[in-house]
Amino acid sequence: MEDKMKTIYTLESFYDQGHLKKGKSEKVDRLIVGLKEYFHKETFKHDSFSRKWQDFLFVLIHEFPNISDYNLSVLETTLLSRGLTSERLLLCRYIVELTPQSNESWCFLGHAYRGARDLQRAVECYKKAYELATERIKQKNLGPNFPIHLDASDYLRYLAEAESELGYDADAF
Repeated sequence: MEDKMKTIYTLESFYDQGHLKKGKSEKVDRLIVGLKEYFHKETFKHDSFSRKWQDFLFVLIHEFPNISDYNLSVLETTLLSRGLTSERLLLCRYIVELTPQSNESWCFLGHAYRGARDLQRAVECYKKAYELATERIKQKNLGPNFPIHLDASDYLRYLAEAESELGYDADAF
């Protein structure tokens, strides 16, 4: 239990890890404070979760229109570390809606489905992540030294693992 407590991410870690800087957007700062208070309440209300995260993502995207898909996906670690599986899945769906051409967003959604034990949908997400990564490699003519090649191979590995968990002969490779 102590090890798990050490790895709990907070919205404050979103600042600490350099994804955002305090003071750059008063609106985002206010929403982060509100979300932090929400997570520390004795009773976590799932029904208001969706609205709070939709508001947060809407403001975040409008205040920082060039925010990376990775920075958005990092938000899900807060939910993962707290064991909020269905909320994590919902957040990852929102992120894919905002960044549908992002291989990273699709991969995070695959992880969320896998965590929710919806392995078939996880497989579909990992396939989509791989397709988007390989399209980007071809379009930009990226050589083997670019990190996206490692990402693509990870997507294949996740795909093979999820297929194996489904009892399929993993054909990702």
